[in-house]
Amino acid sequence: MQDVFVLSFVFWLVELDPVDKYKTAFITRQGLFEFNVLSFGLCNNPSTFQRLMDLVLADLQWTTCLVYLDDIIIFGRTFQEHLDRLDEVLIKLRQANLKVKPTKCNLFATQVQYLGHIISSKGVKADPAKVEAVRQWPVPKNQTEVRSFLGLASYYRRFVKGFAEIARPLHQLTEKGRRFKWTEACQTAFEQLKVSLMSAPVLVYPDPSKTFIVDTDASDAGIGALLSQEEGGFEHVIAYASRALTKQERKYATTKKELLSMVTFIKHFKHYLLGKEFVLRTDHNSLRWLHNFQGLEGQLARWVEQLASFQYKIVHRPGRGHANADALSRLPAYLSTPVPLEPAPLTRGAPVIAAVQNVPPKVTPEGEGDELAQAQWEDAELHKIIAQKKKKEGGTGLQPPDDLQKYAPVWSQLQMQGSRLVRFPPLNSDAANQVQVVIPTVMVSDILRQLHNDVTGGHLGIQKLQAKVKDRFYWLGWFGDVKRWCRECVDCGSRKAVGKQWRAPLQSVVTSRPYERVAVDILGPLPETPKENKYIVVIGDYFSRWTEAFPLPNQEAETVAKLLVEQWVCRFGAPRIIHTDQGRNFESRLFKEVCQLLNIYKTRTSPYHPQSDGMVERFNRTLASMLSLFVDDNQANWDILLPYVMMAYRSSVHSSTGFTPYKVVFGKEIVLPVDVMLNLGGGETFSSTSEYVARLLETLSTVVEAVKGHQLRAAVKQKADYDFRAHFQYYSEGELVWVRGKVRKKGALSKITTTV
Repeated sequence: MQDVFVLSFVFWLVELDPVDKYKTAFITRQGLFEFNVLSFGLCNNPSTFQRLMDLVLADLQWTTCLVYLDDIIIFGRTFQEHLDRLDEVLIKLRQANLKVKPTKCNLFATQVQYLGHIISSKGVKADPAKVEAVRQWPVPKNQTEVRSFLGLASYYRRFVKGFAEIARPLHQLTEKGRRFKWTEACQTAFEQLKVSLMSAPVLVYPDPSKTFIVDTDASDAGIGALLSQEEGGFEHVIAYASRALTKQERKYATTKKELLSMVTFIKHFKHYLLGKEFVLRTDHNSLRWLHNFQGLEGQLARWVEQLASFQYKIVHRPGRGHANADALSRLPAYLSTPVPLEPAPLTRGAPVIAAVQNVPPKVTPEGEGDELAQAQWEDAELHKIIAQKKKKEGGTGLQPPDDLQKYAPVWSQLQMQGSRLVRFPPLNSDAANQVQVVIPTVMVSDILRQLHNDVTGGHLGIQKLQAKVKDRFYWLGWFGDVKRWCRECVDCGSRKAVGKQWRAPLQSVVTSRPYERVAVDILGPLPETPKENKYIVVIGDYFSRWTEAFPLPNQEAETVAKLLVEQWVCRFGAPRIIHTDQGRNFESRLFKEVCQLLNIYKTRTSPYHPQSDGMVERFNRTLASMLSLFVDDNQANWDILLPYVMMAYRSSVHSSTGFTPYKVVFGKEIVLPVDVMLNLGGGETFSSTSEYVARLLETLSTVVEAVKGHQLRAAVKQKADYDFRAHFQYYSEGELVWVRGKVRKKGALSKITTTV
């Protein structure tokens, strides 16, 4: 049973110190006036009045009542106890000459509203009337509105699992110096907070006689915990807690993140946990032996020392059973039914061409034994869509049924093609000429794995994977799934390197036609293969970005010049310009004479500045990264993998052209193993060779002009972005400087070895 009182005209009951009255002065037509009592609007009013109430109810606070400013709540277990406590509080208020506002009083209630919460015998929950303001909040248009929304929502954060992680995109918008840009992630967080607050659970009261249970967990972006107790065979939540990791904390190892979560939230719940034994549960098995850690130093030693004042028993719970705490440390999935986006590990000891091996031995006729169509039919949501589309009225309807409203934006684009459900993108989109197969949830991970993780995918990043998916497939939330798949790919992350170097303003080079300017470079030495190959000669076209990579046993000038003539000039013609670094093989008399005979103008990079050959140097990093993910333990099969990873590169959209290198050269897209496996179609057919040639010329003309424009825009943007971060220093002759050396790992070759 509870009572709630609200005091009347509270600030006017507190007299001001005479020496401070002048601070409240204001001017009117009748002259200058000063307040004799606290006035509304003074910044120190709340803290001053709170000190007054703490003084008036000093011997009753926390045992008989609770007070926050002018709001007082009185509680009691029995009716008589409640009357006695009510009498004690009223006597104290009368002695202090404080008055209660009758219209704001709620006496002898089993459920009351207090400070935006509903308090009852069952526990505490958010006040629906207050939460309604969050539900009706419009989409913020600037940082000020975002801060206002977060201020209101954060008041109820203890009711929301994983509040810190959900709200992280919104908090990032409020960072100093950040440009306001409302993204898909911000909208998702905004809507998720509304839904979570509207369905906030009831938090039970703690029972000091029972054992507390603390579940903690950490993810790459945040840490979370919940405090609970067991009653009647069920665990009931007392409080949730979570926060995002700082930039430095996100670099911690997994064990350190898990320990950080333990220390943070044990201290957060210490008023419940100090002085009694409790259960500490984690899904990180290594922390079971926390009490036995020896030789700890620095921060870890301080953390363990902070935990020494608590009495706890560590219990390991596998990840599947630890979902309650795990959810607090992770951002919820975009879809109502989460897609499992854990990339399956690849066996480094025996890399395989998975996409080739998985091709069915026989391509079945349309609709007969079609596994993709069968998977669509077995998917709960796609089954309903297919049923609607097969109906005459459903197939022509502009709006989906109520239970499929989330497909409303693309409903008219979904059609049946044989036994398969496909999507025809709108004409104003960059995928207008594609037919996208709608992928059921169970196949999403396999599709992304083949297009990104397999050797023909090459781990080439978000934009290239998005382009491959957009040209072939569609499912709700595919854009976010692709980004998360790449960002959560461990193999990709292991190749990332961070380094800051001096930058001079960028000098852009733009070509006007294919094979006008090519770059030649040598990657190696690499581990010698059974075919005695130790080097890779890389030749790349600046316009189309078509690149060739050939394994060689040596890098002698004669070998390189012979390969250049036979494998490039004889196939694509002699370029006008060849750009190389200052290697001895490229600066040799033989190589220069070959260029003179073919009337090729040769240029070279600046000393100690390979970035001036940025296109081929960037490709070398990409090639080494792709090979490192698929070579065997002794790294001796890289020359066998070379054609496959080159296929992956040529079939991926290049950011500087807007097309795949294959399309710029051949006027059409390459047929990938996944296209054959899923029988996605053979493309356009022609009645005669002349028709094909005419169409090819038209396509290539369109592509070349588009590439010119795209490269020009890309060059302008690249220069603007590069020059924005340009920073360099002038040195005087004779001045001592440091020369940066390259550190290489011992043993395995660092260029095709992952960093972790």
